[in-house]
Amino acid sequence: MKKFLLLLTCLAAVCMARSQTVDSVYTDGVVNFKLYDTSQILIPDYPGEDPNPYFDTLYTKYGITKIDRWLKHSDKPGIQLLYTVSFDSIYKVDSLLSDIASFENVEFAEKSAIVHLYGQPSDSKYHLQWL
Repeated sequence: MKKFLLLLTCLAAVCMARSQTVDSVYTDGVVNFKLYDTSQILIPDYPGEDPNPYFDTLYTKYGITKIDRWLKHSDKPGIQLLYTVSFDSIYKVDSLLSDIASFENVEFAEKSAIVHLYGQPSDSKYHLQWL
């Protein structure tokens, strides 16, 4: 009985750790934004590295832990301007998005959607693809 209760407690802890608290469709504490193609600014990974004080203000206001390029190793110019922001103040997500979007070099800012990798194609001959 004790092992069962321990297993049940561990299962509940894992479920709570993986649960979304703000929105079940978007990842808590993560937003994405893209700079305009004509933008010449650099976005720092960590606070204090930014030559532009605008993002330093956002770091402290929202508890931003990291700003990272989405696909660092891509050689495509447009993709190099996509960023992911990780932050602690998860209940202020809409305010953060508004502040990021108001920056003159930002083309768009959006919540980071949760992607599920399951499903089956509607192609009736899909099962024959690798025969």
